[in-house]
Amino acid sequence: MSEGIEGLVPTNDDSSKVIELLSLISSAVPYLGGPLSNILSGQLVKRRFERVDGCLRNLATRLDRHQSDVTENYVKTEEFDELLEQTLRRVSEERNEEKRKLYQSFLYHDISLPQGQYDDKMKMLRLIEQVSPRGIMLLKALNYPPDPNPPGWGGSPGDTLRRRLDSGIHQYIPELLAELNRLGMARAGGLNTMMTSGGAEELHNWIQPLGTELLRFIESP
Repeated sequence: MSEGIEGLVPTNDDSSKVIELLSLISSAVPYLGGPLSNILSGQLVKRRFERVDGCLRNLATRLDRHQSDVTENYVKTEEFDELLEQTLRRVSEERNEEKRKLYQSFLYHDISLPQGQYDDKMKMLRLIEQVSPRGIMLLKALNYPPDPNPPGWGGSPGDTLRRRLDSGIHQYIPELLAELNRLGMARAGGLNTMMTSGGAEELHNWIQPLGTELLRFIESP
């Protein structure tokens, strides 16, 4: 793990060579000066390091009271070593904070409940990488327990989801359902199909086993 993580830590550059190179490139292609300056001066590496640093600090806080022999033995294994490196590399490259929180939850679950096969965990890690943060929000909304006293005598699944989700993403619900379908996490019915209000609340049946497994990895044990 240490060899792979070292690449995320800021290193010292030869300042004179950096300045010389930036001057040359900026003269030839002025609009590349700014982005290259960030990279060559270590700003990009620093930014990635800060993402990993934030993830690990939050993870440590969550794990502070969780200790067991099983966990202690598991984190010493090669399997965990590789999962940690793979996850932190994704954290370092992920700009979206909500997505980084998903990776943090993945690590927390893996450490606090060390069970399952390595290949299955890598499958979940790749799935987190593919799904959008809004897609995760919709998946969680599908998994909400049904309201025992839904409004009205009838409704549609779309009505239910709009009650469960912030208004800012209502317009994206069809697109997000298509995303979950494509990734094999849900098999959605008709959003506008009218039914009893109780029936419109039963959306957990839309979640496929792959979606259920992902929820298990990203929700707190």
